[in-house]
Amino acid sequence: MVIICGISAWQLHATAPAIRDLSNWEEGPARLARREAARLRSNANEGIDAVAMRLDADLKGVSTPVHLMGDHLGSSRKSALVVPHRRFEDLRPEDVIPLGNDLYVLSIERTLLDLARSESFAQTVLRCLEACGIYAVSAETDRSRATVTDYLQAYATALSKP
Repeated sequence: MVIICGISAWQLHATAPAIRDLSNWEEGPARLARREAARLRSNANEGIDAVAMRLDADLKGVSTPVHLMGDHLGSSRKSALVVPHRRFEDLRPEDVIPLGNDLYVLSIERTLLDLARSESFAQTVLRCLEACGIYAVSAETDRSRATVTDYLQAYATALSKP
């Protein structure tokens, strides 16, 4: 079980569903190279495998490196793609949300509790207000920006056709 945690979990929850659910229209060279590189690494840990193939899909609003915790990530090292964390001892089943393929994300409530340990009181209050829907701030990554650009270009092309 690999769980997205920390700021990465917050960014995933903060990504607008319309952006998160859009698939990229075309496979660009950079996307294909990243996917092939992830496939070629025979010694990649389960966290890298779980995240690498989904960066251009539902994780496009999450900046890299992605913060993960899991059963077999304890001995892993930080890389350009993932930052491993120890699994919380007090983690309950209701604290995680399944994303599919043995990848999970911490719930909003648990993410807020965990981020409150390392952030100021004011930042925690702002995150709570955002979680309540008072306002929204979505982390913009190159992947999410490319998806929106591709979508807008395809939409404009569709409008220009008779």
